[in-house]
Amino acid sequence: MTKENYPSLLEWESFDFPITVDNVTSGRKFYRIPESSRVTIARDNQYKLVGSMEGFTEDHQAFEYREEGRELTDGSIIKGDTLIGETSPLGQIYHLHHCYITNARFGQLFQGRPSTRFEATLDFSSFVETLTDKPAAKKMCWYLTGKINQIFPRSTRRTNDGVSTKLRDGVDKEASRIVYSKQHGFSRDFFLVDSGQVKCIVQKVPVEFLPTWSHGISIEYREEFGIPEENVQTAVAEIIGFITGTQLLEIGYTEYDHRGYAIRKLSKDPWGNNIISKCAKLALPPIEFPKQANSNKLEEVVNEVLPGYLSLRNSLQLSDVLWKYWIARDLAIGTNLPILSSALESLAENYLQHNNILKSFSKKEKSDITELLKNDVESIDRKLIRSPFKDRVLNFLRNPFQIGVAEKQRLFFKALGFAFAPTSLEAKALRSRNVMTHSNIEVNEKTIPEHIKLTRAYETLFHRTFLKVLGFTGKYVDYATNGHPERLLSENIEGDATK
Repeated sequence: MTKENYPSLLEWESFDFPITVDNVTSGRKFYRIPESSRVTIARDNQYKLVGSMEGFTEDHQAFEYREEGRELTDGSIIKGDTLIGETSPLGQIYHLHHCYITNARFGQLFQGRPSTRFEATLDFSSFVETLTDKPAAKKMCWYLTGKINQIFPRSTRRTNDGVSTKLRDGVDKEASRIVYSKQHGFSRDFFLVDSGQVKCIVQKVPVEFLPTWSHGISIEYREEFGIPEENVQTAVAEIIGFITGTQLLEIGYTEYDHRGYAIRKLSKDPWGNNIISKCAKLALPPIEFPKQANSNKLEEVVNEVLPGYLSLRNSLQLSDVLWKYWIARDLAIGTNLPILSSALESLAENYLQHNNILKSFSKKEKSDITELLKNDVESIDRKLIRSPFKDRVLNFLRNPFQIGVAEKQRLFFKALGFAFAPTSLEAKALRSRNVMTHSNIEVNEKTIPEHIKLTRAYETLFHRTFLKVLGFTGKYVDYATNGHPERLLSENIEGDATK
């Protein structure tokens, strides 16, 4: 790592792509990789990891997948291998995880060699560069994002007089000395998470380190703060993405020792297929944030909701709920509401179970009720012998313990203190889920505004319920009403859905 490249080690993913890795071996022995093999790793224009391998071999079956003790047949699911290699001159060790060798191509005999040249494509999920196994004193996690419009209230001072200094006001007691060539000056670019359970620094990444189509966030954990487990780090990124209105797409992390040298670096694919499109999407934060430069609201809100999110994340499966929400945000109008409704239905189901609002009946209770209704069921069976509704009525009487989606949602909203009239926009948005799921919907210039309004109403309802579950006490943004007004959590979207 040269001095000119050192700043990116502190500001963003610091790999100098393309990377060349030599002395490659198959960690799980699924492939017979020739000793001459060289691997090249890069990122494509969607920031996905891509890899290739080249070298010489006498064995044209070297790249056929083999798993000891298992005979592969048609339809078998194979496991990814771990390829291990190193670079020179520093001798960093690289591990390519969940790697598959595909599309092997063989050329002509190379002059003076008894073997043929080969090229192959590598598919892999991530790779790690390791210099030492010592514990980290600091960890920086890197995320691609869409545009974040909130004010980051705290300031970083950077000066450049040959040796540059970087000081985070209110956090660093003295400047961290770093070496780099470009001066950044003074900027409001970070906020501090300090919820009592987790402490970290959330900072905007300078644009010169990023793709032109993206913004970036770094989350910094320090030994002095306490570096939490990876699942907690993931949770912090999830709730920050929800509050800022744009998903944080992790692309890796860097770990440092006490001297500030990188000792481990991981690079991975951002989630999804069209990363440029994801980063171009309009942010929809559930809360309104002031535009004044001295606003501290973003820091205050994250620290308010983070404890609730951490405590309920597993029991309410909030991570899965948010994944469904982000998937729905990626889909086109007309196909998005079924996925968005699945997020809300999952939240409702988990909430009711967690709070014991849904009664669980014992076998004896079920048996007693079945016996109590036995004569009535037989009587109705005879009376409705020719009725088309016979099976529906009998099924309900024979199994009255099942609660449908609509009833669960009603119980969920009641527990939160929400109530919607049948003509309300919320009620119409909830019903539109069924139309989009089970019916043909007409999408044209006349219907598109209505579909957009119902989508915004459903997204607003999701924001409102999620905030309420986390214990937030402020106002939410109503995206279904012109001007996007703020409303109390106890206040419904205005307007009559019949108008």
